[in-house]
Amino acid sequence: MKRATALQTWWYLAIGGAVTVAVLSASDPMVRLTLHSVTTVQLLPVLLLAARRNGISRRTATMLASIATLAGLALLVAGLDPVWTSAPAA
Repeated sequence: MKRATALQTWWYLAIGGAVTVAVLSASDPMVRLTLHSVTTVQLLPVLLLAARRNGISRRTATMLASIATLAGLALLVAGLDPVWTSAPAA
């Protein structure tokens, strides 16, 4: 198994951190929804490539891809509405 260089790892973490900050600081809900969708879609090919290059096992890649797909579908179904609401105070 070939390891990623330290420079590649730091760039991947820096880009992920920048997108996380952008999502958290975005005031427009459509911007947040778009960024979430783009990052979810981006994750699937990365996992497929990692499994193909034997960076991670196929079982792990399948599990993570399933989680990403379900999270993306939940995001698309819920849209800008909250996924859950708290019960009204009695």
